[in-house]
Amino acid sequence: LEAVEIEQEKHVIYADPGIETFLTTYPCRDRVFVSDFYMSAQIITEFVKYAGLGHLVDRGYSSCDHYLNKRSGRFFRLVLEKENVDAGSTFHIGDNLHSDVRMPERHGVAAIAYQPKAESDLRATRKEEFDSRPGSVAKLFDKQRAPFLPSSGLTGTARQLYEYGEYCAPLVVGFMLFVMERAIRQEHEKIYFFTREGEFFKRVYDRLRALQPLGQLAPPSEILEVSRLATFSPSLRSFTPEELMRIWTLYSTQSVAALLKSMNIEGEGALIHLARHGIDEQESIQFPWLDQKVLNLFNDASFLNFLTVEVSEKKIALLQYLEQRGLSDLTQCAAVVDIGWRGTIQDNLSYLIPNCHFDGYYIGLNKFLNDQPSNTSKTAFGPDLNSSESEHCADLFAAVAPLEMLCNSSFGSVIGYNVGKGRACAERIVDDAENNVVDRYVTHFQRGVVESAERLSEIIRVHAISSVELRPMGIQIWESIIRKPNSAVVHAYFQLNHNEQFGVGGFSDKSGPISLWRWCKALLLPSGLRNLIRALEGTGWPEGYLQRRNILFLWSVVSLSRRWKNRFNGQGKS
Repeated sequence: LEAVEIEQEKHVIYADPGIETFLTTYPCRDRVFVSDFYMSAQIITEFVKYAGLGHLVDRGYSSCDHYLNKRSGRFFRLVLEKENVDAGSTFHIGDNLHSDVRMPERHGVAAIAYQPKAESDLRATRKEEFDSRPGSVAKLFDKQRAPFLPSSGLTGTARQLYEYGEYCAPLVVGFMLFVMERAIRQEHEKIYFFTREGEFFKRVYDRLRALQPLGQLAPPSEILEVSRLATFSPSLRSFTPEELMRIWTLYSTQSVAALLKSMNIEGEGALIHLARHGIDEQESIQFPWLDQKVLNLFNDASFLNFLTVEVSEKKIALLQYLEQRGLSDLTQCAAVVDIGWRGTIQDNLSYLIPNCHFDGYYIGLNKFLNDQPSNTSKTAFGPDLNSSESEHCADLFAAVAPLEMLCNSSFGSVIGYNVGKGRACAERIVDDAENNVVDRYVTHFQRGVVESAERLSEIIRVHAISSVELRPMGIQIWESIIRKPNSAVVHAYFQLNHNEQFGVGGFSDKSGPISLWRWCKALLLPSGLRNLIRALEGTGWPEGYLQRRNILFLWSVVSLSRRWKNRFNGQGKS
């Protein structure tokens, strides 16, 4: 810890621009420093030399070495004794009127204050900024915002998205700072970033790690190619309705075809079993765990044997892949990073490797719906709805798809693992329509974030800013992404082909408009209005959809009416 503190001091220390000229106007036989400081004189000497002033003063005294200080004046008596000089032949220079002028004069030492205006004003400004933290952190970032460089070659929408990335950078940088702090504190040797959003986060993390905003080297990072689809069925401990509640709590209405797709099992092989129980694979079933046909299916020994064969191969391949990445029952602990929202991939890994404790770091955590594995812990940089402190942020999780899109990668989603030549390799599915949005739009946003990391890292380092201080700013940016839609992001989002194979069983096209007839019915019937609101929520981003049509104010009316209704209902119950 001391070494980190010393390096931080060196990082921010510099020689006063006028001190050398000032000192040389007072010729003397010898110079020593006398400092009220919490580090030793030996370390202060190191700082003086580092700042390039060792030729002026190369030794001195620190209060922490002698348990005396200048404020009381007794420190000056000790220095005079140690140097074997009398007070009349000594001259003291310092910047504090009490400790450096009045106290030495009281002991017979001539003294003068050194308070150059420019540096004194700068010190006062920094003190004001420090005293008003964390509120001043956002101002620090805004003040240091780099002007856009036309030489980057970006114009139009690309430039707009790049600049929006610069604006949103504190959210991602703050998250990565949070990851670094946690991983160092918990002494992790490596950090695993989950695909897909983790591939973007890793780029930001690696850039920051090289710059060492914390003054020390954070653990190295590695991509772990995983997904809910690829890890869910191998993590199942049984094929009982009770175990399948892990997915049914998330998707309470689901077809058997969607369930099998979520288990990464091709439906054709299961058709004979479904037919035997009279189940239409495409029929959406509300509360499948209560449906007698579904219950009969999962009590069918032949069907359970089919599932066992299908899933066993997937589990063997996944465990081999994880072991190649350094994760096995011999691993005591592991740090994992993902965007959020309930950390179900982490749950799956925890069930697969029960002897390893998994620490998960997320940008935000929604309310857990399932029991949490005993070998897992989860923390969030942003809101965590499992804590009462974040209840006011609950509506941020109603539209997370835009944030997911902005953090997406073009390398596709992991759908399983192939074993060949003794190695297990992740298999990915790449959707051209989805990647078209990433390549044309998202890459420019992410470039703005990544290239801002160096500037923000220096501010964090110099001002010793923690992720806790960046959290309010980060949540404000997250809220702004959703509620104040950026036109370029809106344009990109509503061209999106979103991968929802887990749970839903396919891709979701976000480009389709809501019919005029549905809008008309909303004006005429209460049920029509409810259906319109459901359709808007079905887009994954009502604010973005309405912004695209310049009627964003309508969602503000809906949100306000809901708040009043909830408040009224709450008063009625009390």
